[in-house]
Amino acid sequence: MKRIITPLLLILLVALAACGGSTPTATPSATPSSPEPQPTPEAGDTAPQDHTAQAAQIVSDLAAGDFAAVSAKFDSTMAAAITTEQLAQIWQSLETQFGSFKSQKDVVSLSSQQNTVVVTTAFEQGDIDIQLSFNAANQISGLYFRPSATSAAPTTAPSASDAWREIEVHFGTAPWIITGTLTLPTGDGPFPAAVIVQGSGPSDRNGAFGPNKPYLDLAHGLAEQQIASLRYDKRTFIYHTLGDDPAQATVQAEVIDDTLAALDFLRQQEQINPERTYLIGHSLGGMLAPRIASADEQLSGMVMLAAPARPLPQLIIDQTIYLAQLDGSISAAEQEQIDQLKQQATLAMSPTLTMDTPASDLPFNTPAAYWIDLRDYDQVAVAKQLKLPILILQGERDYQVTVADDLAIWQDALGQQPNVTIKQEPKLNHLFIAGEGQPSPAEYDQPSHVAQPVIDDIAAWIQAH
Repeated sequence: MKRIITPLLLILLVALAACGGSTPTATPSATPSSPEPQPTPEAGDTAPQDHTAQAAQIVSDLAAGDFAAVSAKFDSTMAAAITTEQLAQIWQSLETQFGSFKSQKDVVSLSSQQNTVVVTTAFEQGDIDIQLSFNAANQISGLYFRPSATSAAPTTAPSASDAWREIEVHFGTAPWIITGTLTLPTGDGPFPAAVIVQGSGPSDRNGAFGPNKPYLDLAHGLAEQQIASLRYDKRTFIYHTLGDDPAQATVQAEVIDDTLAALDFLRQQEQINPERTYLIGHSLGGMLAPRIASADEQLSGMVMLAAPARPLPQLIIDQTIYLAQLDGSISAAEQEQIDQLKQQATLAMSPTLTMDTPASDLPFNTPAAYWIDLRDYDQVAVAKQLKLPILILQGERDYQVTVADDLAIWQDALGQQPNVTIKQEPKLNHLFIAGEGQPSPAEYDQPSHVAQPVIDDIAAWIQAH
């Protein structure tokens, strides 16, 4: 039976449904000039165990379809978040998007995270990293799926030159120390600079999806035009949690707090002009950009790439229906899934939603706090009140955030405002990579790069503002 969760939302599902399954490792407070921190065990922590064989067996069970054996190993938090049936749906969604499972390629215990193992697996259309965390009782306390960082590199690399240099940085305060890369153009500066804000899920600093790294493309392309940037690993990528309390599972914690810290950090760097700092938000990051801008009065402008104008639950419904119809028909099983998702999404947008609403009644078992935080935020209304320069770019082949359903709303609300520039990008998908024909998840596995006109448009706009 075909399962039809999109790549963007599949990652969101696993990242937030398991929220609270583990506690982030505490690290010392950091200053901009201090070295990258190393995780320090908290008092009472036991020595890390070798779970590689256990992790390999769990992945073998998943591949064999023995989902009951895997869910039987969940700790209480995981068991409450993901049922055996939902685990089966997650795996089937992976095979829908990436083809059949082929083999395990590598099993590595992470030195940076105690009792955490990454199993790199080969599917027909790409590699998937399956990350498992274990508690002291050898139960599964975290389970994450993401396109592998070891996937084949693009066939043509961005033009490597002496146009930039990169520095590993960290910022924030314990327990949420964030790691990232400061990309600086050649020269002394001070340079205008942008913070790049990712979309949904536990994204790394490059926005890696399969072989593509769109935020790396943006950083290098902007540096070639004398614009610095800061990109960083999301909190959910580094720590795999938003905390033990489901009430902490909000976009404020997932995205906004760290973005504001990134902007503060950027302005402290001597190579950066603190009076010319910008925000580049992609997808969920673009949707939240107006909220971030309203909380940061020093921001010089914001760029919104493929920013949803509709409520996120509505996007979930529409994307699910779109993918179900790709093969020309919607099966009875798919319709059942769509109907269930509609019911959950309607509740997620409803004024009757409360913190006591069970996560099982909501999309992807994501805690109520997440949907309440989004329900109470109207990105279009907030953006309309902003006076700073705004650039909105939208790919015409994007099926996740669309010209007809999202850009049209932005155009209607903001199109006549003198501080707003809106532009459609022909032939580009959600990653702002060019393609042809019917857009689908499969094209995300084809190695390519962010289209140069997009980088040029952003650079010209920043230089003009």
